[in-house]
Amino acid sequence: MKLSEIDVNELSKEQITKILFGNEQDNNKQGDCIFVYGGKGIERVHKAVDLYNQERAKYILFTGGLGYGKYTYPLSFKMRDSALELGVPEENILVEDRSNHVKEGAIGEA
Repeated sequence: MKLSEIDVNELSKEQITKILFGNEQDNNKQGDCIFVYGGKGIERVHKAVDLYNQERAKYILFTGGLGYGKYTYPLSFKMRDSALELGVPEENILVEDRSNHVKEGAIGEA
């Protein structure tokens, strides 16, 4: 499933789950951007940087805000900082720092 195929007005929990954890096979094609949903797990940053280093996309987009005030530093900034430490140039990193959950991050609704 591609994000472009989703009706954002009808985005369901099942669609979000399929996007995040679906069993779709990697087609090994290049894309425009590696999209990383917010979260504390460093493994998602490592995977994004690995894909970036394979030249699968020129940009990495990290999403994630303050978790409704739960954090003092946006999750997307933490992931960006980790990617910078792993050698990704700053000009190839995009951040969205206002979303508090996956739907907001996916559609830029925050």
